[in-house]
Amino acid sequence: MRNHNAKNKPKRVQLVDAETLAARYGLQPKTIRKYAGERIFPVVKLSRRAHRFNVADCDAIIEKMTVHALEEV
Repeated sequence: MRNHNAKNKPKRVQLVDAETLAARYGLQPKTIRKYAGERIFPVVKLSRRAHRFNVADCDAIIEKMTVHALEEV
């Protein structure tokens, strides 16, 4: 019998274009493409012109790049 709990579900990958990712972060699409060229964001190349970004991967990178304010002591 299979175990059908959440741990065994495959994670769904959401691929988006530079424009969609830029809107998500409040950036310009050219900034997203620059980050991809600098290998800050990993790119999934579907063809010569069609490049997509994994939202979960980019969210994790943005989280690492974000400076969090210190909580009040």
